[in-house]
Amino acid sequence: MVDATLLQSVDVEVLAARFAELARHQALALLVPVLTTPVSGTPEDRQDFPANIQDTPDGSWLRVRVGLPALVSSDGHPLEADVIKREAGVTTLCMVSLERGTPLHETAARVVTAVEEHGLAVHRTVLVRAQKGFVHPGVLDPDKLFERIDITEAVRAAQVAGQCDRVADGGAGGNGKIPADGERSVDDPRTLFLGKKRGEELISMGVTSLRDLPEGVTLSRRQTLQVAAIEGGVAHVDQPALEAFLSALRYPVKYLDFEAFSTPVPPFAGARSWEHIPYLYTVQTVPYPGAPTEQSWYLGETLDSTGEDFCARLLEHLGEDGSIVVYGRDFESRAIARLAERLPDLALPLRNLLARIVDLSSVFSEFAYYHPLQRGSVSMKAVLPVLTGRGYDDLVIRNGRQANLLFALSVLSGSPLSVQHRHHLVEYCLRDTAGMVWMVEALTRLDGNIKESSYGA
Repeated sequence: MVDATLLQSVDVEVLAARFAELARHQALALLVPVLTTPVSGTPEDRQDFPANIQDTPDGSWLRVRVGLPALVSSDGHPLEADVIKREAGVTTLCMVSLERGTPLHETAARVVTAVEEHGLAVHRTVLVRAQKGFVHPGVLDPDKLFERIDITEAVRAAQVAGQCDRVADGGAGGNGKIPADGERSVDDPRTLFLGKKRGEELISMGVTSLRDLPEGVTLSRRQTLQVAAIEGGVAHVDQPALEAFLSALRYPVKYLDFEAFSTPVPPFAGARSWEHIPYLYTVQTVPYPGAPTEQSWYLGETLDSTGEDFCARLLEHLGEDGSIVVYGRDFESRAIARLAERLPDLALPLRNLLARIVDLSSVFSEFAYYHPLQRGSVSMKAVLPVLTGRGYDDLVIRNGRQANLLFALSVLSGSPLSVQHRHHLVEYCLRDTAGMVWMVEALTRLDGNIKESSYGA
């Protein structure tokens, strides 16, 4: 059973830390079934190293918690060495990674150093992570679920590099990185659309503003439009493209948004590692242009309710006619396609939804509309406030990461969502779909104003 306070906070860093802890424990329980409880050591036990070790009955595995003052995570918790396997005189540190592409070399190096300072030699270091594309077959086999990558040489190199850094820093422990900055100016070269690396190169050349690009710098079509909007101080509008998008909408228009969670260990048979599994959707229906919106939603509160019940309600709320507007076609399309694979009896009506999907984000990614205050971003969080003057700041849950970590924690812990959390999740998802309605309304007004001014001319 988990801490009673597990689902009380919606702070994204707290949620991420708790998710990481539970997901790692789940992975460790599969890797070493006899180690089912976390190590009881605390930072206060740091001088008592044996208190931070849990041993298997046969002594073949250790679970180690490293509680040294210099080896605590950003939230103040001691680093965990996960598990150590002892076999034929070889001690192997197994580090569980929750993210693909996150090598953990530096973290592993710090753990190895700490463990070895306590007299326990580590001969090999292995990264353990869920296999990409692994499908839950019904009964999990850890040898097939997890891939193991030997990172011993990389960890030793990181140890040497860390020692050199400490010498260079005089033991201060600095990492030499430039501190994170706040919101960038609209002309910061690093805001160049799809050109962060290019922007950093421009800064290294002494260019501090997109208004002052030197001769010979080549830009893409959309980057050129971005710079022109910055120089002019007004939004760029491609009226023919805007009109084409708006005229293609078929009423009744349904504005759809999914929220989906993912875990490294697939939660049920047929699911994949890190698959995004929808648990919540909202729909805003606009029966005809200018009509009041009609809201509908479904929140699956358990794994069982993320399947057939979820899809039956989704099909009911989306109906058989009209455009389905989403912000970013790929995510919703992939989610619907996967639901069709999981539920053969509903596959045909689910797949029929795909032909009706219209991607609102294309208006902005193709620069039919671009405002300098977007700062090179076409995400909904960047566009909505600029275009409509509304955003997410009044909500308790303000982004998808918060929402999806909260639901994933509920699944991993077995702790049901509170009434308040259910309300905040639906409220956030409704803001996404309402935001799309507001954006289309703003674009429609803009299109009308352009037509009026052209007629007046």
